[in-house]
Amino acid sequence: MQYYSILSGVTLTRRELTQVLNSSGIEHLSADELSVLGYALIPPSPAGVDWRHQASEWRSADQLWIVTERDSDVVKAELVESVKDDAAQKILSIAPDWRQRNLIARGASLANKVAVGSATTADVAEIAAIDAVFESQINPIRDASNVIEAAINAALDGPAAVAAATTGVWPEGND
Repeated sequence: MQYYSILSGVTLTRRELTQVLNSSGIEHLSADELSVLGYALIPPSPAGVDWRHQASEWRSADQLWIVTERDSDVVKAELVESVKDDAAQKILSIAPDWRQRNLIARGASLANKVAVGSATTADVAEIAAIDAVFESQINPIRDASNVIEAAINAALDGPAAVAAATTGVWPEGND
């Protein structure tokens, strides 16, 4: 719950208001008693606000909620960041950071053996197995993430266009 000062227009959380009142030696007040002191409860934010694309602000002077569309560049940046986070989680569920580092280090070591001509058939098979993890599991997630990010950045028609352009892009089993 939030309250606002009718006199100053300052918005306070319930905790902040309680601290102000407690510092004055006041412990418990009803809504009517708070009103007499010049504080009013801010009503719940309006229903139907899509917080990803809209912002709401309580205007104490008018005693109403103002809902506005958020800047599309900010929304796009937040959506792209969310896609990157989703992709990272999907990749980490396949291969945690430590495993990726070990695969890359082992792959470099084996590639060195191939370069100097001392790789065995087991080494070559291990290289193929390491490559398969990246090519068949991790890279498709990265590719899908890139497609979704491009669709978000290209969308001019708002959230509906983003949803339409990005539905079904993640690889199977990674939804």
